[in-house]
Amino acid sequence: MPEIQSMNPRHYKILDLCLAGINNKDIATRLDMVPSQISIITNSPSFQHELAIRRSSISEQVDNTIANETKDAMHLLKENTLRAAQTLVNQLSSEQEKIAQASAMDILDRAGFPKVTKSSNTNLNAVVCIDLETAELLRDSLMMSNSNNEGV
Repeated sequence: MPEIQSMNPRHYKILDLCLAGINNKDIATRLDMVPSQISIITNSPSFQHELAIRRSSISEQVDNTIANETKDAMHLLKENTLRAAQTLVNQLSSEQEKIAQASAMDILDRAGFPKVTKSSNTNLNAVVCIDLETAELLRDSLMMSNSNNEGV
């Protein structure tokens, strides 16, 4: 079975079509060749070597793209986490009681405190009992969040 020793422009066109996922029969039709010619070319060591190099390069580019997109997404999330927390803190002073309560519950939930069950009497406000040390820690955390956001 004859093999190609070096690649010519037509071989590179076949290489591009192989990388695009086109089968030998369709490549032969597109390039006005017979499938056996395409098979001889695609099975040659020099063609297989070039194909492996290009596939590796494409794979590396895809990996880099995914890594960069993931890094960008993480940066965006970190950047907006403080803004989201500050929004919740700002909503604590809302004149609409339901918004203030929902914000307080979200903050406490994210801080790891158990959820307060809703009372059947709608006129009662939920009271969260925490010790002095926890209250100071929560206050300090909110103050740090506020000071970090002022620098942003």
